[in-house]
Amino acid sequence: MALAMLSQDEKRELLHIARGAIACELQRRVYQPPTTGTSGLHEVRGVFVTLRVDRELRGCIGYIESKKPLFHVVAEVAVKAAFDDPRFPPMTTEEFENATIEISILSPLERISSSNEIEIGTHGLVVACGPRRGLLLPQVAIEHELDRQEFLDATFQKAGLAISRQYSSDVEIYSFQAEVVHENDFVVGKA
Repeated sequence: MALAMLSQDEKRELLHIARGAIACELQRRVYQPPTTGTSGLHEVRGVFVTLRVDRELRGCIGYIESKKPLFHVVAEVAVKAAFDDPRFPPMTTEEFENATIEISILSPLERISSSNEIEIGTHGLVVACGPRRGLLLPQVAIEHELDRQEFLDATFQKAGLAISRQYSSDVEIYSFQAEVVHENDFVVGKA
């Protein structure tokens, strides 16, 4: 599973795009992401944006796969993470000023058949069964100190599936890698 890496400038630009899109939404303005830039920003890849305030999760939304260029999808999911995550009320200006942004750019999915194929800290997981899907990013296993089986079990729970379904023929399990871009790694102007 190859993961094409972005340059430091491309990562910085994606963080600017995410922050700019949320700032515009707070100001009730339409955000226009840049349409030029390097080829990495025009790649079509799955993306998740995670927002934290005081190191606590404040929103996380994304797409496993996308049909739009990376620069466009980052703007879209950043706004959704800030205002449409059903676990949280819409983000306020005060929260946004204290928020940090993390962008996870996904590799293509690769089907796996057992937890033995999972590399903690490298692989994220998707569990699918009919209309039910659960996804956990690679960093979740590290943050919660999960082993392979616990990580797989947590992904089943996220999908709303019984852990006992792991060996059912109608359940599909996929791994992926993510290139994680964290705002704390860059000097990014905050709103």
